[in-house]
Amino acid sequence: MPIFIRIGTANSSLYPTHCAMFGGAFFEKLTRLRTTSEVNNCHSDSHLVSFNHTEIEVTTATMFALTLTAELTGVTNLRPTDSEDTPFWYTFKVQCTSCRETHPKPIAVSRFEQNEMSGSRGEANFVWKCKNCKRESSATIMAAPTPYEQTEPAKPQKVIQFDCRGLEFTEFIPEGEWLAEGVDTNFKFTAIDLTDGEWYDYDEKAGEEVSIKELQWEINRA
Repeated sequence: MPIFIRIGTANSSLYPTHCAMFGGAFFEKLTRLRTTSEVNNCHSDSHLVSFNHTEIEVTTATMFALTLTAELTGVTNLRPTDSEDTPFWYTFKVQCTSCRETHPKPIAVSRFEQNEMSGSRGEANFVWKCKNCKRESSATIMAAPTPYEQTEPAKPQKVIQFDCRGLEFTEFIPEGEWLAEGVDTNFKFTAIDLTDGEWYDYDEKAGEEVSIKELQWEINRA
């Protein structure tokens, strides 16, 4: 997996002169490695290395997973309405891992939107420049969402996984429309709203009420 680096002169204040991407073979030539806890104003998910009298900050990717635990009655395969024609916008609160500044407003990310990163470093679903420390960070959703299956008792299950560089998502806000099916009838439920933390409907084929309750969202390292 490629890594992003910032390059400056050794023993300098480490302001970047340019950005580049190296493969894993680059590490065979490194002569020194220090963690960012030894140097001020560096990413918490970065390292400093010395190579040919040049000090290099290596920013590694951190994988996170959004997990859900919920009590589903009469329905299963709960998932966001998320396709290229009708993309789902995952809403999060975001924090910079460099200065720990939290964005004042929630942000929304679509896995179908691509934004360019500065320095010709490619694209990401979400690119953000922290107003406090001016560092650019990014995040990308790795794959389509995994449907949440009804279980007894309810257990945490991964919904999506994302690659974060220089930022962390600290809270998920379940805005947008969701889908589910009846457990025994496969009856299709659409436009499910989870913003109130619970949802109730009626399965006409089964002749029974269905519900989604006790939602718990967590964001953890994958």
